[in-house]
Amino acid sequence: MGVIKEFNQIYNRSSKRHDLWKTYRNTLTSYIIDKIDKNPNKINNLLIIAAGNCDDLDISKIHQKTTKLYLSDIDIQALKKAVSTYSLIDKNIKLLQTEYTGLDKNNIWNNFVKTMITLNNVDDINKYLDKLKDQIISYQFLSNYINYFDLIIVSPIYTQLLFQQLLNYITILSNLNYPIELINHIKSYFLDFMPLVIHKFNQNVLHLLKDKGTLIVISDIFEFKKDTQLYNDISPLLNSKNSMDKYYQDYLKKYGFGLGDFGLYDLKDKLTIISYKWMEWPFSKSTSMFVKVIAYN
Repeated sequence: MGVIKEFNQIYNRSSKRHDLWKTYRNTLTSYIIDKIDKNPNKINNLLIIAAGNCDDLDISKIHQKTTKLYLSDIDIQALKKAVSTYSLIDKNIKLLQTEYTGLDKNNIWNNFVKTMITLNNVDDINKYLDKLKDQIISYQFLSNYINYFDLIIVSPIYTQLLFQQLLNYITILSNLNYPIELINHIKSYFLDFMPLVIHKFNQNVLHLLKDKGTLIVISDIFEFKKDTQLYNDISPLLNSKNSMDKYYQDYLKKYGFGLGDFGLYDLKDKLTIISYKWMEWPFSKSTSMFVKVIAYN
């Protein structure tokens, strides 16, 4: 099994999320249904990317709005569970086991730690990491579905593309007493590299979309601990789009883009925004994500 597939299977194994996310799921699904109902074009083929267990989207309601629903994720068992949860077995649904970077079965990535501990200088590390970059740049997922979908929904994925797994690798290297200056170099390389990973992902998504298709992207922008004063101060801003927008712009000026921000920024010159909405995603009992949902033509 590839490292990326294993990582995502672990991520999808929570049994309590479906109940915890009920209000968020209903709010997000209603927003998407509204955009479908207002769409002048018929939605024949609809794709959800990084669908997982679909604890955050009510696919039974979305399924009613399309001729055929496609669910994509690297974790095929999570997709099967989603179909069962929403009682959609034998309905017109296709499950697509998909990895989004091209690295899941790539030995360069899967043997990252084993290889890295044999490298002891920046030049050799760069040569190794450049091979990963070349693989990602050349990869197109779901290549049999180019220019095929009327609507694509992208679940929160920008903050998950490679970087979380890299942090796990770095923890292992640190525990093996790998030189800290080389660890810092690897971190720096990937922070510079991640915009390219996200850009390539977006490019691949757009290749799957019909020329007059619609794209809805959900991106996690902020993470707050619920027992903090900051959360208490910021959460009321969700009631006002203008207030939330102002806080967001001030934050960007002070701290710059994160991965979730960049994913949306990278799309802004390629598509036209129809509408957007801020929502609170109660990710766990102790943590909330503030997500931005944008619908594009």
